[in-house]
Amino acid sequence: MTNPRRLLLPAALLLATLSGAAHADGLYLGGNAGAPHWKGSINGISGRSDGVGLNLYAGYGFMQDLAIEVGYARLGDFNGTNASAQAHVGYADLVGHLADDNGWGAVMRLGFADGPIDTSLGNSSA
Repeated sequence: MTNPRRLLLPAALLLATLSGAAHADGLYLGGNAGAPHWKGSINGISGRSDGVGLNLYAGYGFMQDLAIEVGYARLGDFNGTNASAQAHVGYADLVGHLADDNGWGAVMRLGFADGPIDTSLGNSSA
């Protein structure tokens, strides 16, 4: 059985990384959508993933290259023969942006994420 934490945190970090809007001053809002692909089993449920993964976030750039951001992500559905699961996560990040004179840049994040995995067999906090 795969530990749900091992699935939830990498997925949340990937969604959070894709949202990089730190190179702005003031308030910003954003969102993303994607197709999740969960492998293995979750709380003993084996099956396949489907649905849409959604991420909504808000941030405040208090310097040109530094922002604080909070968000919520729904990481899709996982359907098995006799049970199903859904994962949700909330996160908060300090987001930094570095750029050079040639147009290359990098977005860096430091923060935390936490959320439950809701299954038809009971819930698991990750």
